[in-house]
Amino acid sequence: MSGIEVVELTDGLEGAYEDFLSRLDHGLFYYSTAYRRFLVELLGCSAPYRVAVRRGEVVGALPLMAVDGRYGTVWNSLPYFGSHGGVLALNGGAAAALYEAYAALLETSEVVAATVIGNPWAPLDEERLTFDLCDERIGQATDLGPLSESPPDRFWAAIDSSARRNVRKAQASGVTVRTDSEAVGFLADCHGQNISAVGGKPKNRRFFDLLRRHFTPGKDYNIYVAEAENVTVAALLLFYYNRTVEYFVPATAAGFRSLQPMAFIVATAMADAVRIGYRRWNWGGTWLNQEGVYRFKRKWNATERPYRYYTRLIDRSLLSLRREELATAYEDFYVLPFGALSGAR
Repeated sequence: MSGIEVVELTDGLEGAYEDFLSRLDHGLFYYSTAYRRFLVELLGCSAPYRVAVRRGEVVGALPLMAVDGRYGTVWNSLPYFGSHGGVLALNGGAAAALYEAYAALLETSEVVAATVIGNPWAPLDEERLTFDLCDERIGQATDLGPLSESPPDRFWAAIDSSARRNVRKAQASGVTVRTDSEAVGFLADCHGQNISAVGGKPKNRRFFDLLRRHFTPGKDYNIYVAEAENVTVAALLLFYYNRTVEYFVPATAAGFRSLQPMAFIVATAMADAVRIGYRRWNWGGTWLNQEGVYRFKRKWNATERPYRYYTRLIDRSLLSLRREELATAYEDFYVLPFGALSGAR
């Protein structure tokens, strides 16, 4: 195909791979080599990424990670709390080559299930993607471009009035916002309490402990904190990559939500991001039943695009397992939609 070859990503190709991502507005943080190394250490998985190469230039990519578990090998593109993956390409030939390579891998590898998690800003070609099951999410992102205008009135006019009121309430309540890369402990503890309180699965402490090993504070990420009367009441972890800010881990201490510290953090961080050249704020994926989370993001003039998890199920005996069995066997990897399990019917 026009001299295009699909090969595994090696250290020698990382520079060309990063150059490729920098050419794409939808080359998100999740595709980066730094996040790749981070997840490999965090999850103890392998990362046989595939890249389409033409005359030494990377023209397409498919990030892949694999983990061996109790029931066999599972692949994700990509794992860990819904990290976006899937094919990125500069042209149709590169995309076609990557879809064909993925299909061939599924036929020749000892894998029991494989899932590609879509990128809402770079939709996948469902006709070329081999899958048996689907799960849906909503992607939301805010265009920061109008915030760079002087004055940025058009941007703030598009923000929901309730969000603007929340920012003013935080300011009137004496809440202050700053960055603090040392606030990892508060962020980890508060995040754990918030997610556990609603019956969810929080990111474990090792995620937070590994941040500095793989990322540089102030460059790759920031932790914003909100304080009231010299007490930290909220924090937000943001990642920065290729013109996009990733809203990654928010946390607000119980008893302080009425002060609206997170709204003030978001407003401050958005303005800061624009000053250093970022143009998109990616809120990440939202489950269809997460109405409160969806509304909060929507208030910030977020554009939404649905996207899917595409699962190829090779070993259908997995459908007879219980949800807890799959979650324990493949922690932090996506195996299949829990609603498809026999016990869920």
